Amino acid sequence: IPGPEVAHSTGFVGVAMPRPDQAWLITDAGVIFAGHRSGGSWSWAAETLDAESRALGADIGGHAPELRAIAIAANGHGYAVGNHGVLLQRTGEPGHPWRRLAIGRRDDLTAVTLSPGGDGSKALIGGHNGLILTALGPRVAVARSADYFGSVLAFRFNELTGPVVGLALLPGLRPGQVEAWAATTGYAGTPAPTTNGGVNTQPNNALNQLFHYSSDPSEALLDPTGRAQPLSDVPAPRSGETSVAAFGNTGCEPPQGGVCQAFGGTTADHEVIAQRVVDEILAASKRPGGPRLALFTGDATGQTSSAGSNAGESTLGPGSNAIDGPIKLRRWTELIADRFRTAGLPMLGAIGPRDVSDTQACSPTNPPPHCEEFRAGGKGVHQAVPGENLMWRTAMTGQAAPWGTGPAHTTVTLRPVEDPGSAAPGGGAHTHYAADLLNGDGQAVARIAVIDTAFRSLTGADPVQNPLEPNGGQSTWLDSVLCQAPAAGCTRAANEPAVVLSSTPTYSYQPGSSSDTQLDGATLENQLLKDHATLVVSGHLGWNALYWAVAAGVHQPCPGSDYQAAPDPAGPVTCTPATAAGAPAPAGSPDAAATLADTIQGIGAPAPPSAATGASPAGTGMLPFLITGTAGHPLDNGGSGTSQQGYWHGYSIVRLDKSGDPTRTIVEQRPVFDWLDLSAQTHTLAPGQHVTLHGVGREPPGISASIPANTEPITQVARFDTINSRSITHRYSLVKADPARPYLPATSCPHTAASPDGYCELDPSVGQINQTTGLVTTGRGNHARAYAIGILSVGEKAASWPLVFEPRRSYTPPRAPTIALPPVPIPPQVHVAAIAATSPPPPPSAPPPAPPVVGTPTLPQLPGLPGLPPLNTPPPAAPPPPAGAPPPAPPASQAPSALSISVSPQSVGFAPPS
Repeated sequence: IPGPEVAHSTGFVGVAMPRPDQAWLITDAGVIFAGHRSGGSWSWAAETLDAESRALGADIGGHAPELRAIAIAANGHGYAVGNHGVLLQRTGEPGHPWRRLAIGRRDDLTAVTLSPGGDGSKALIGGHNGLILTALGPRVAVARSADYFGSVLAFRFNELTGPVVGLALLPGLRPGQVEAWAATTGYAGTPAPTTNGGVNTQPNNALNQLFHYSSDPSEALLDPTGRAQPLSDVPAPRSGETSVAAFGNTGCEPPQGGVCQAFGGTTADHEVIAQRVVDEILAASKRPGGPRLALFTGDATGQTSSAGSNAGESTLGPGSNAIDGPIKLRRWTELIADRFRTAGLPMLGAIGPRDVSDTQACSPTNPPPHCEEFRAGGKGVHQAVPGENLMWRTAMTGQAAPWGTGPAHTTVTLRPVEDPGSAAPGGGAHTHYAADLLNGDGQAVARIAVIDTAFRSLTGADPVQNPLEPNGGQSTWLDSVLCQAPAAGCTRAANEPAVVLSSTPTYSYQPGSSSDTQLDGATLENQLLKDHATLVVSGHLGWNALYWAVAAGVHQPCPGSDYQAAPDPAGPVTCTPATAAGAPAPAGSPDAAATLADTIQGIGAPAPPSAATGASPAGTGMLPFLITGTAGHPLDNGGSGTSQQGYWHGYSIVRLDKSGDPTRTIVEQRPVFDWLDLSAQTHTLAPGQHVTLHGVGREPPGISASIPANTEPITQVARFDTINSRSITHRYSLVKADPARPYLPATSCPHTAASPDGYCELDPSVGQINQTTGLVTTGRGNHARAYAIGILSVGEKAASWPLVFEPRRSYTPPRAPTIALPPVPIPPQVHVAAIAATSPPPPPSAPPPAPPVVGTPTLPQLPGLPGLPPLNTPPPAAPPPPAGAPPPAPPASQAPSALSISVSPQSVGFAPPS
């Protein structure tokens, strides 16, 4: 672009080209160039400079506006936007094609788009902090207000929502309908000067988000979330069952050289997910059959404070409270635990390995041996050597009894189980305790026993327990609260379900996690099986799992397996304990059987159950163990594990049968999803074909909560989970589609608990779907074209995929059935004919009759006929005799003919209605 105007520009930042021969360029110095092509060359001119070469929209000091986006229609009308509330409108007036609009605000504007097919007078405008404006000519209105600023980073205020970087404005199906989309970015690229004179690009505190608007939410094509309602993905509630929710591990995992900050209501990834977990548990508790209690498996905040002289110090320098454990735990109770109390849902929690005080803060300046190093999922992680738990006990003192000393809950009754132990020095919250969950009638429906396994051992933590048990430590105490009446000294009712809450699991079937399980897990399992526990809930491992102990140290699934359904209680044991070398013996081999027997006998457990008799002596059975350890904490394997293996963030809902039978326990695995996506390779299927519906859930995105020691930007975290295994509770369904609107399900069937919206199940001969994997298979095609909807249901969310099942080529539609209509009354047609009849005997004295006179015979009056319904047309009259032809003369020897009358209804054909 030649000319002196280029000197006013430092860079081109936007272009609009509504026609091949016209274009507009904007610069970050407020100059707009208009281009016109004639032949093969372009000519350019600055349109926003006045006679003194000042850019339109300059402030009082003469500083040119910083333009950011432009949109022009084919007629040359449109808008341009920029920082500090600059909004320019192009009207095309000669000499003054642009004018600045006063919008009364100083927000930085970043994006603009025009109404499609319009005259350039209608626009959608976006700005920082999620601001969205609408423009109609010179009038501007706020469609979405800007959000507040985020936290301070590098001495700059950073956004919490982020700038709008993309807009779309679309018409609807009918006049007056409109649909709009706006995308915000979580990375603003704000330049921040450094101490050495350089410039680093610092991110904001925002997230990548997509905003949607519909002028008519009742129109399914304008509302992508309302095309199908979720169907039930779990068994119906059972009479007398009790439901509880479980979650854990809400702390962050700091990178090497960084530390975790306290909860502060930010968009940090672990805070966003943890708050969503609380939201969904509280919402579920309001629904019929929802959880009546929340269980927390520990590890509230991640890295805590140092207990030694190095307390409070970190890579940020002495005196910093960035890793101050007491402050972190208090913030956690305010933003997580107290939310349950406010909502009226009680919560019980255990202490985790990350909740105890560190002997020294872990950092690059404090390497091992002060901080022991272990490997999790192939990644080296620094963890402090465990210290004392006084800090945790002090922070949790205000929790409701029996966890703390706070006031009891008023909406749901917890009855503490008496403990003969004495208070530990320093007092505070209990590290182990038990309570009965009562129903509305005051009857115990479940016993909850919380134990301390923060040191990877039940007995190893006895010296630091509160209360201090007089005899036998936690093991003896646990046996006393789990034993069932009428045994002496037992307070647990017979068949009362019992849930044991722990932090560290006894077993892991995933590689990389076995080094973080309990050291005395087999001993604990033997005790729990002997006392007929119903369920054990643990966390800490950084993933979600479900396994079963059929005897002490004998588990399913096998090591290295994925999440699977519950094994058959009467089936054979397929997994064996690992050998000393760490490799399990082949299942079913004599060596495996001998190793299994030696292991069980070595720990004093009774013999395993007999497969022939199905016997279940004490110490054996089918005890489920639930690991729910990722309600915010980064996944243990660094994100490389799949959702089929249990690597997702969320919580679990446990439904306990009133009988206390562990095999009747129902576990719902609930990730937290913003939305679901359902896709496939095709919409149309021929006979014999198949297709798999691929379901994906997007977890809430967040930014890393750690403060980096270097100047690398903080990354945003967003995880997409594939939904095709039992690791995530879900259901794939195949229902009939509405023929008039095949993108919506038909709702003509009766409303049931499984289909509350009246959806109709597709005929299995047409197509079927695997409810777990989403595999759709077709029938033989002996049907007409059929429309269907594939639905993925995950809790309260759903996604749909339209499908068409084609008939086979040789298929012949059956003939249209004959529609039997009721007979229509038709007037009878009267036929009068001179038919020879039997002559009656002549009267004895009657003279022979005279010959009849030639002419038209006079017919006597017809006898009366039954009444007929009225018709629109009169009955047909008897046909007159042919003109000019005299009637035939009767024989002279016969009497006058008698009249023979026959009534025959006419058949009338009606075409069936179209």
